[in-house]
Amino acid sequence: MKIEKIVKVKNGYEVYVTGKMFFVYEDVLLKYELLLRKKVSESLVEEILRENRFYEMYLKGLKFLRLKMRSVYEVQEYFRKEGYGSRDIQRVIERYENEGYLSDEAYVDSFLHDALSLSLKGPLKIKRELNDKGVCALLYEDKLEGISNSIWIERMEKIVEKRRKTDRRSSEKMFKEKLKAYLYQEGYSYEMQGLIENACDEDRDQELIKQEIEKGKRSLGYKYSGSVLKSKLRMRLYRKGFSLSEIDEALNEE
Repeated sequence: MKIEKIVKVKNGYEVYVTGKMFFVYEDVLLKYELLLRKKVSESLVEEILRENRFYEMYLKGLKFLRLKMRSVYEVQEYFRKEGYGSRDIQRVIERYENEGYLSDEAYVDSFLHDALSLSLKGPLKIKRELNDKGVCALLYEDKLEGISNSIWIERMEKIVEKRRKTDRRSSEKMFKEKLKAYLYQEGYSYEMQGLIENACDEDRDQELIKQEIEKGKRSLGYKYSGSVLKSKLRMRLYRKGFSLSEIDEALNEE
């Protein structure tokens, strides 16, 4: 087929050959030296169009990568959902890696930097999230193990401080139980939690109990009095997580 003309258009070129026209990107145009050719075969046109579709895939992936750093697995999943075949996906992944756009090792470094500087996530949560991104454990296990326990301790202490500021009504026992669960959720093993001291403040219960007793008197005092009121207050405080010994001591002081 004779190449009749090639016209520059937005994002590429329109190639007019005998009986048809097709669009190509500039990289594809140059790769197949279409500006120098006078004729192309049907089979060559089909090859050019396949290469053009691949280059379109390549550009689409670059937009995806420019939004933020991605793992190899994330890019693979992106293209699978877009309907591309495994052969083209493998080819484009290799091109990104060769051109420096994609690297799981660099992804791990960036992920760890953000996790340590922008959050209070613990090592277990970081491992889970990296695993969810399809990153090989060999790329991050040693790096996580190389982080000093003092850093994790400092992060847990910050969590404790934040939780105390937002939870002023729980008894110390209840606070400790909720804190333990939250720290585990954030990626700190129960063993690691044992490294922090003074996570709980037993003295706080005395003040909280007094506050709860006063609140209870205001809400129940109009209806109950004497031993009945005391019994109601005792049950109410127990449900809030205070120990019976603490409750009885506080009520006896009334």
